[in-house]
Amino acid sequence: MSARLGVLSLVLAVALLLRTVLVPAIEIAGVGPDPVLLTVLALGLADGAGTGLRYGFAAGLAVDLLGGSALPVGTWSLALCLAGYGVGAMRVYLTGSALLGAIVAGTAAALVAIGSAGALALLLDVGGVTPAGLLRAAVGTALYDLPFIPVVVPLVAAVSRRWSGPAALPG
Repeated sequence: MSARLGVLSLVLAVALLLRTVLVPAIEIAGVGPDPVLLTVLALGLADGAGTGLRYGFAAGLAVDLLGGSALPVGTWSLALCLAGYGVGAMRVYLTGSALLGAIVAGTAAALVAIGSAGALALLLDVGGVTPAGLLRAAVGTALYDLPFIPVVVPLVAAVSRRWSGPAALPG
């Protein structure tokens, strides 16, 4: 179990590094892909709602504490918790192509994560957050993540399967 924790921590560290270094260079109008959200999506789809929730919380807290946004600490923790749990819970309803299911789940995860973080920012009256900007960020991130889903989701799912071990807890 500790080897799995180490590997998932490494996955998160790589996603945070990409979010910090690479994403700002390829953003368009302030919107870019979210590698951390993609890893939450991948683990939610691969391991279920429980893992998606736990990993989403840890990933969101890391984003919050590293200053990855202007939002209050805890906002991304809640948003990625909801996205990870939601994707993990909906995976049993995704039928047909695994890629199509991942794309549908990825779009839903981006809309839920950005939408819930933005809604919380609107409720807390964080300066600079508007409903129009929130919609642009949610839709833009969902669209920008689409080409990365076929690469990230199978890769992280394979890592998760490889390091799951015999004592992995369900869901």
